[in-house]
Amino acid sequence: MRQALLVRPQWCDSPTAISRDPRVIAAPVQCLEPCSVEESVASTVAQSDSPWLVFTSPASVQAFVRWTATQPIALVRDPWVRVATVGSGTRDELARAIQDHATDPQGAWALSIDKVICSASDEKADAMALLAALDAEHHRAPFAWSAQTMLVIQATDNRPALSQGLRERGATVIDAALYRRVDIDWTADVWARIAQCQWSDSGVIVTSSTVIDRILTMMRAHQIRVEDIVWCTQHATIAQRLQAAGIAQVRRVRLDHEHLVSDRFDHEHYW
Repeated sequence: MRQALLVRPQWCDSPTAISRDPRVIAAPVQCLEPCSVEESVASTVAQSDSPWLVFTSPASVQAFVRWTATQPIALVRDPWVRVATVGSGTRDELARAIQDHATDPQGAWALSIDKVICSASDEKADAMALLAALDAEHHRAPFAWSAQTMLVIQATDNRPALSQGLRERGATVIDAALYRRVDIDWTADVWARIAQCQWSDSGVIVTSSTVIDRILTMMRAHQIRVEDIVWCTQHATIAQRLQAAGIAQVRRVRLDHEHLVSDRFDHEHYW
């Protein structure tokens, strides 16, 4: 594959990252905006007997870091706080945040990345997979669900499946919508690069199912035959959504989790 569009969202107040890989064109169709949440939300969790931080995506970790920069969040310095993440990519983003705060003047984060509970398979990095991982942990080391207080860090438009599943198990769940997704159009520069693409040898890397309909609509409006494009993703859920939208060529791609802008990729096989 000669080149690929990477449609991963970026923060609205940050410039589009320049890819280290010349094959990759950064082409986000959404930007992320932080939302205001009272510090008392975190305090309520911190004062509970069994506090949890639950991160739903790499962006949720980034939003949490921004939140902690504006007001003191005692949870990050409590070694008894338990942590769960949707997928290893989210866990890796958290690991980087912990490392970045190792020399924080206010005190290093006490969160232990080695004890993070996350879904067993990156291909099923979704709410159901995390709930299954939590059930497995509960079976391995039983705890009283009713004693757990969980701060679920997410976007304003996150699906309710995770929080609902935790509540059904008996946990007290506090949803913290720390960011929102905002649709954006591709810039003239991105469209110019797209115009040069030979789609028989190009693709689109999709990292979120929320952007699929928007990308397809934009491309079809510009008379781009989406059926000729190789669509790539690491996640089975996204692959299924693409196939349901009529995309036949969906290829699995393993993204670079060490540095989550996901510039490097290797094709494995078709879903």
